[in-house]
Amino acid sequence: MPSARLPDVLFTPNVEVVLIDDVLTTGATAAESIRVLAEAEVGVRAVLVTCVA
Repeated sequence: MPSARLPDVLFTPNVEVVLIDDVLTTGATAAESIRVLAEAEVGVRAVLVTCVA
């Protein structure tokens, strides 16, 4: 699995992010994103899923 470097802005003290995903099926993508960010000590405020059909 390729390793991606997180942007420096995510390491600002007390930073929180909102994840935006374009499709929700099992939630695995959102869960993995939250896991990676938590390992980097980045808080996730919310996950927004949006889709136009």
